[in-house]
Amino acid sequence: NTVTSKSYVDAQDALKQDAIPEGTEGSVVIYDGTDENGQTQFYERGIYDGEADYTDNDADSLITAGVVADFASAVESITIPDNKLTCYDAPYCTLWQISDGTVALADAGTFAPLTAAASCKAYGETASNASECCSGNIRMTKPATCGCDGNSDCPSGMLCMKGGDCA
Repeated sequence: NTVTSKSYVDAQDALKQDAIPEGTEGSVVIYDGTDENGQTQFYERGIYDGEADYTDNDADSLITAGVVADFASAVESITIPDNKLTCYDAPYCTLWQISDGTVALADAGTFAPLTAAASCKAYGETASNASECCSGNIRMTKPATCGCDGNSDCPSGMLCMKGGDCA
């Protein structure tokens, strides 16, 4: 029963959230603050799920965890040449042998949080190899259990603590 002013109504309306625009299927609508006129800004980001080939149109898309996990698995399976030179006439080293070999681009388990199956094994659980362990490390006990067996089993800057945990 009370008459209100336009400024009062505008002020109360300003407290409400603007309607979020309907997005395109397969995209996410993202809040981006307000413009210089105080208008709420939204934009869309597409979602790249790896179902189709990647194109330049996907450059600003969000990617699914599945795409990240597939990429991490692929990186862990890449090997690169590892040629070694061995001197055969020390101390002069005028005769060398080049041995061909390969080395993994990334150690197995490097991306364990991304590549481990949902059913990866926790510290102390019996495992046959490190890839079964959530940590990517295996303790060489009998039977072998998930964890670490020495500092060299842990990522750089971490130590293998009593009980087989990297910390």
